[in-house]
Amino acid sequence: MFEAIVLFCVMNGEVISKECLEAHDTRGPYIYINDCENRVIEMIGNISRIHPYKQFHYSYKCSVTVKGTPT
Repeated sequence: MFEAIVLFCVMNGEVISKECLEAHDTRGPYIYINDCENRVIEMIGNISRIHPYKQFHYSYKCSVTVKGTPT
């Protein structure tokens, strides 16, 4: 199973600042990595809507987990 995690850092012009936050999915874990990656896309869209006036650099991972009930 996979858990979606998004790291987003404030952009300062062309430079990625050290101001970063980690967002952990509360819906998963997911059986298939494709479902996890689709959730990451949704999470990034939500972050962008919550903070429409900030630019972020995004990275993510779908980490393997054995906990939780699959969705």
